Amino acid sequence: MFLPAVVLAAWLAASPAVGQVPGLGPCPDVEVEHNFSVERYLGKWYEQERYFAVFELGGNCVTAEYTDEGNGVVGVNNTMTNLVTGRTQSIKGRARLANSTSDARLVVVFSSVGSFEAPYWILGTDYDNYSVVWSCGSFGDVVNARFSWLLTRAKNPGKDIIRKMRRVLDKNGIPLQPYMRTLQVCPN
Repeated sequence: MFLPAVVLAAWLAASPAVGQVPGLGPCPDVEVEHNFSVERYLGKWYEQERYFAVFELGGNCVTAEYTDEGNGVVGVNNTMTNLVTGRTQSIKGRARLANSTSDARLVVVFSSVGSFEAPYWILGTDYDNYSVVWSCGSFGDVVNARFSWLLTRAKNPGKDIIRKMRRVLDKNGIPLQPYMRTLQVCPN
């Protein structure tokens, strides 16, 4: 999935009109996963729902694959198939923990679009089934740009997994209305 690239695009454009969910004031406080294990998080994830993002427009079959590149660096490979063109697109980047604590705050950089570090926070995960990802950037204390993705290990998860992710959102006071479903009907 193109999650960190969405954040990057927002920061580069410095405008809530780029497609993410805008908010007034600074970014809201959210609680991230504690005792986070990067090693358990590695592997392939399927995007089930997301906030609207211009660069994901027309995208389905969105996935993210995370690999261990050593020295605390995680390789990121986001792919999607464009519904209009049928072409598969990808963007590669690198992520690392934002600080030395054991919480799930990461930063991601896609060098092909600049050296900007985008926040990638995991609000909840069980590593085997789901991950709720949040990203928010404030422009002073006036406005903010919010991004979020609901990821699963299974291409088509059961309703119980979706409910677990929504409970994480509810716990953090994040409304469900901005989310849009990602199609996972993919070419072979």
